[in-house]
Amino acid sequence: MNAMRELRIAKVVLNIGVGEAGDRLSKAETVLQKLTGCQPVRTLSRTTNRDLGLRKGMPIGCKVTLRGENAHRVLKNALWVRENRLPAYCFSAAGGLNFGTQVVLVTSVQHACMDVPFDCCMHRLRYKTTS
Repeated sequence: MNAMRELRIAKVVLNIGVGEAGDRLSKAETVLQKLTGCQPVRTLSRTTNRDLGLRKGMPIGCKVTLRGENAHRVLKNALWVRENRLPAYCFSAAGGLNFGTQVVLVTSVQHACMDVPFDCCMHRLRYKTTS
């Protein structure tokens, strides 16, 4: 295969949306910290929604963007959890890959079980695909 046609991993984004600040958000940050070894960034609400109890600027989730060797390592471990099998609907036409796994973090104090979606963006040399 031509080396210029090879797909490469541009970035892997892990995102946990909990919908509220507090204990659940801190557990989500701990899960991402342990899973990736990187400090997660909090995501903020863009609008106010009275039905959901959200105010503009309120922290509602966290995310980590990984590139390079960290992205390869985390994606390899996540695919191992899924037994290296993904259905066809996980792949987009533009070259993206999206799937989720359930992560269970057990510590001496607390037990956290969360669904973590993995979003992987692929690219070729000199050509970036969008997902």
